[in-house]
Amino acid sequence: MDVTIKDIASALGDLGMPSMFLMVSWCVKSCYGFIKRMGVVENAQKAQMRGQLLDRYYLIKERGFVWQDELTEWVNQYKAYHELRGDNQVLDARCDELLNFPSKQR
Repeated sequence: MDVTIKDIASALGDLGMPSMFLMVSWCVKSCYGFIKRMGVVENAQKAQMRGQLLDRYYLIKERGFVWQDELTEWVNQYKAYHELRGDNQVLDARCDELLNFPSKQR
């Protein structure tokens, strides 16, 4: 099937302006709905990441030291969370504290 731009333009011309307006309106509405759902997914992801980071922080603090590879993983997830969320004074303080925490190699 060899569809050219002329074929597409001809088909759109046959549909007429009202039909094209309805198609564009549908596309805009669909995009708006998608963006709204993505915002919900982003907020859920941020909440999940924050919870994981804090849970891991309290586990490390209770243990009294951090494994070096665990610290690297924590900091990488923190950076990803920070890009999604921006400033978060609670996690910023926890990150600074973990970076100065006693660490061990496995």
